[in-house]
Amino acid sequence: MNKIMIGFLSAALFFFVVLFSNPVIAATKEASSPLIEHVGSGAIDWGQATATVKGIGRYADEGTIYYKKQMAKRAAMLDAYRNLAEIIKSIRVDSGTVVENYIIKSDQVQTQVTAYIQNARVTDVQYNDVQKMAELTMVMPLLGKDKLSNIIYPEILPKIESKQEAAEHPNFTGLIVDASGLGIVPAMNPKIIDSNGKELYGTFEIIDPDYVIEYGIIGYAKTLEEAKQIPRIGDKPMIIQGIEAASDKINECDIVVYAADADNVRNANKEDKFLENCQVVIII
Repeated sequence: MNKIMIGFLSAALFFFVVLFSNPVIAATKEASSPLIEHVGSGAIDWGQATATVKGIGRYADEGTIYYKKQMAKRAAMLDAYRNLAEIIKSIRVDSGTVVENYIIKSDQVQTQVTAYIQNARVTDVQYNDVQKMAELTMVMPLLGKDKLSNIIYPEILPKIESKQEAAEHPNFTGLIVDASGLGIVPAMNPKIIDSNGKELYGTFEIIDPDYVIEYGIIGYAKTLEEAKQIPRIGDKPMIIQGIEAASDKINECDIVVYAADADNVRNANKEDKFLENCQVVIII
């Protein structure tokens, strides 16, 4: 067995150990963009629903320059896998859980997440002959078939087959909640609650599972103008104001809105069905 193959197998084994034994590095918000969170040497873009990581590898001490670069690339890939594992485990699902909770609870989820991470796409490799190192970039979509959404959402959503039909000529095609400045953090399954404590959005009895896996339960934007450009919201969204984050939760991803606004949304949704069809965007 040649040295390159040995290096690859060692990297794969170490990656598995890292995914299921290393502590999660907490995600922190980047001050310049509320939709970007940094985790270790990587970042989550909640607007684009992607995770991006970098990995670093050093040249081998001996061998041809080609061999040294190949070993550095293998080491950088291992480092990138480790960083991606840290990101995936730390992604917030809702106000009380992260992906790691589901990995620990279910062997099936653990197996699916392992396969999912191993399919990360390498987008760039740079070699620095002066510093004798390689830097590798990986990007992983969070939404879509065989992606994270297809692993986590079936664990938390009901088994529903059909999409809800909206009115032929709806008064409203979606909901925008302006939660800018409230300290809200993004999550895969946040909830919207009214000021009387009654849930408006987040626990579903009727939902289109295929749409959720492809586009997520909710969209995020930085501004109202940006929110209006997101296709899921349609051309006639209802717009309401958030009051505060639900601060009694572990993760401050749930939003409190005025009870009167929530009642208006519920009344409009009886005909237009934009909540059941996940036509919701949050501005943070």
